Amino acid sequence: ADGKTLLSCPRDKTGEYVVPEVVETIAERAFSDCKALQAVTLPKGLQTVAYYAFSDCQALQTITLPDSAPDGVWPLFRFRGKSIRLTPTATPRLRLVDDVLFSADGKTLLSCSRDKTGEYVVPEGVEIIAERTFADCQALQAVTLPEGLQTIGSDAFYGCEALQAVALPDSAPDEVWRRFRGKSFRLTPTATPRLRSVDGVLFTADGKTLLSCSRDQTGEYVVPEGVEHIADYAFYKCKALLAVTLPDGLQTIDKAAFYGCKALRMVALPDSALDEVRRRLRDKSFRLTPTHAAPLRLIDGVLVSADGKTLLTSPRGKTGEYVVPDGVEKIAERAFYECKALQAITFPDGLQTIAKEAFYKCRSLERIIFGDGLKTIESQAFYKCCSLEKIIFGDGLKTIESQAFYKCKSLRAVIFPDGLQTIDASAFDQCNQLWSFALPDGIRFYNLAGLLRRLSETRSIASPDSAPDDASSPRRDESLRPQPTPSPRLRLDGVLFSADGKTLLSCPRDKTGEYVVPEGVEHIADYAFYKCEALLAVTFPEGLRTIGQEAFEGCQALRAVALPDSAPDEVRRRFLGKSFYLTPRNAARFRLIDGVLFTADGKTLLSCPRDKTGEYVVPAGVEKIGPQAFSGCNKLRAVALPDGLRTVGDRAFSGCRALRAVTLPDGLQTIGDYAFSGCRALRTVALPNGLQTIGNAAFSGCRALRTVAFPNGLQNIGDRAFSGCNKLQAVALPNGLQNIGGKAFSDC
Repeated sequence: ADGKTLLSCPRDKTGEYVVPEVVETIAERAFSDCKALQAVTLPKGLQTVAYYAFSDCQALQTITLPDSAPDGVWPLFRFRGKSIRLTPTATPRLRLVDDVLFSADGKTLLSCSRDKTGEYVVPEGVEIIAERTFADCQALQAVTLPEGLQTIGSDAFYGCEALQAVALPDSAPDEVWRRFRGKSFRLTPTATPRLRSVDGVLFTADGKTLLSCSRDQTGEYVVPEGVEHIADYAFYKCKALLAVTLPDGLQTIDKAAFYGCKALRMVALPDSALDEVRRRLRDKSFRLTPTHAAPLRLIDGVLVSADGKTLLTSPRGKTGEYVVPDGVEKIAERAFYECKALQAITFPDGLQTIAKEAFYKCRSLERIIFGDGLKTIESQAFYKCCSLEKIIFGDGLKTIESQAFYKCKSLRAVIFPDGLQTIDASAFDQCNQLWSFALPDGIRFYNLAGLLRRLSETRSIASPDSAPDDASSPRRDESLRPQPTPSPRLRLDGVLFSADGKTLLSCPRDKTGEYVVPEGVEHIADYAFYKCEALLAVTFPEGLRTIGQEAFEGCQALRAVALPDSAPDEVRRRFLGKSFYLTPRNAARFRLIDGVLFTADGKTLLSCPRDKTGEYVVPAGVEKIGPQAFSGCNKLRAVALPDGLRTVGDRAFSGCRALRAVTLPDGLQTIGDYAFSGCRALRTVALPNGLQTIGNAAFSGCRALRTVAFPNGLQNIGDRAFSGCNKLQAVALPNGLQNIGGKAFSDC
């Protein structure tokens, strides 16, 4: 109202716009998407330009800028790449030279027009090049930097795609030359040279550190003798570099030194290279240079430790079948990473460990022959080996870690050895074709039911002595090894229980109709009925204490639950949105009215079936709508809430996509977080007198909402409360409002 803040400009604004003199602040996104706006004149008293104030102003080319803009607040980088015009003032603080903007003392280069072409020589005396100064100067080809330059801001040359040559003073500090990784360097002479350039490659003056190589480097490059360190991103995106020879004495290769070198396939590695050097070049082809002490060996192009006990890395181009040499005890981390043409592998009996991601995304791997000495398969060892169809493990296997065979989509059968002790719940996550597996005696699961759920299309759980005929062993022409006796678990009508009958572990996916959980069961395990898509109803026994996470996930036909009155609240919560029928008990804790579940005293509405249609009138006497009570009732069109209602719980009506009208009574005090989020058909909301709090994202995503009337007395509007209400045009906020959360009306 006081005119000091410019909040928003119409998107159809064209030509030049002069911001009024009184304006001190331009708000976030004030001119956003003003695509026809060509020029802006800013006033002398302007103090702040918020983020994205001029975002997507594609035609904006000229800014008339007052010299009086304050240093600490005035964000000149909002106008990087634009042409600048300066208005005269008594005390000039900025100056323009050839359309390049500097501070008045000439020590800071602030902004360069995007149409700058050819070579640009930064004037002597410049000590700082600010953030994004030359950003998107796409025709800029070369830059000469002055002596005394101390700092180059982040993204100062971002998007300068044609920039190929940088004349760099030897006195430039490290942070300056790091900004030009991958560019060609020319060095200017100084009394004390700190850098040197050899064939376009930049080194420290003593030659011990290779700093940067030009991106146009092709073929093979031989790193000179004496180099001990290769710096971060030194060969960044040298896309035509095919091979590198590394010198003896090399000690470190910093992170991402060869990032983006897509054609690099061959590395001549000295035997003296430390482990960290080798790790930086994993998956490349190696050739070794001779030295006196050899800690590494090459066998058929595969790199192993000198003692032959650890297979370190294989070239990604490895094809067909590979037999791991005898004597290897460990396959190192990522050793065969993305060897996409590898089809089969045979392990020796002495192999003990397959490290994490060892065969990550070996998509063509069809057959594995495991040795009997293997003890541990680490996490993601065979991640996304999509062609693998069946597995028979060696007798010594003890542990299979998380996601070891994740998304092996062709895997159909697995036979475990009787000595197996631990399988992580996610070990076979998303193995969609795995229909049978044999459980050994004595196995300990991190989460047995979780494992059963994650075997996404499992049809049966075979005892070890009933393994399928087609799971016969492929290894060494042996017949199927003898199987251990069945595990001490109970099976009733195909449903798996713990030995004492107190925990229901897993139900077959083909279970149909109604299932009555036996008396004595106290726990339903995680994912126990996962994707039992034909299951219609479940009756639970007295004494049931817990139902695990997502125990009935994917039970699309489940509509009725016979729940004992003694069931604890956490059991009831697992069935929000289902139809309930209650078993009779002496002490009733719940009531059913027209299929809707309430507490016994009728004061809290707990759950409504998701197939509720049309209009629903909540009975008188209800004081609270419970969390998620109507969540996902996609056919519900209208709801009338009774007088006396005090609280609408979190997510109470979230996702009610057809809900067009809701009557909120006077006296309602709290609307919970996400209470009406995603109610896409809701058009108007009259918030009642007495309302004090609107929760976080309470009406977020109500795309049809056009009007909201806020009552006096409202105190809090939560974060993102009305975000994404695209058709909401205007709101009148009441007196006394104490808090409006962040982004409460964003994207409106």
